[in-house]
Amino acid sequence: MHRILMELRVTIAVILPGGAQQTNVDLTVCLAETVIVGSVPGGMGLITQK
Repeated sequence: MHRILMELRVTIAVILPGGAQQTNVDLTVCLAETVIVGSVPGGMGLITQK
C-alpha cells in the first residue's frame, strides 16, 4: 500500500474577555492511498544470454 500524507501544524490564538490563549494543533491528513492489485509472483529470477 502506498500513501501520500500531509502533516499540518497550526498555531491558533483564542481571544476571550478573560485573556488570550494560544495552542498548537498537529494533524496528519491522507491525500492519496493506492493498493496495487494483481497476483503476487511465486518467485523472481534473472535470465541472461551470452
